[in-house]
Amino acid sequence: TSIERMKVLQAAKAQVDQYLLKPFTASEIQTRIEAVIARAKTRGEVEGLIAEAIEHQEHGRWQKAQGRFEEAIALDPTQDAALRGLG
Repeated sequence: TSIERMKVLQAAKAQVDQYLLKPFTASEIQTRIEAVIARAKTRGEVEGLIAEAIEHQEHGRWQKAQGRFEEAIALDPTQDAALRGLG
C-alpha cells in the first residue's frame, strides 16, 4: 500500500540499514539482533586498528601503519579513514 511505501521511504531517508516487515518471527528478530551485534564488534575492531595505524604513522612506522590500515580494510572495505590512510 501507499502507507507501507511511505514508511519504507522514510526509513531510507533516515539511513536505516535494515527494515523488518510484519509479520515476522522470533527467529528473524534474533538473526537481526545478532547481525547488529556483529557489526558493532567489527566497527570497534576497525576503529582500534585505525587508531593504531595513525599512531604508527605519527611515529614514522610506515610499514606497521600500512599493515593496520590493510587489516581495517579487510574487516570493512568501505572504511574511508583506512582507505585514506593508505593514500
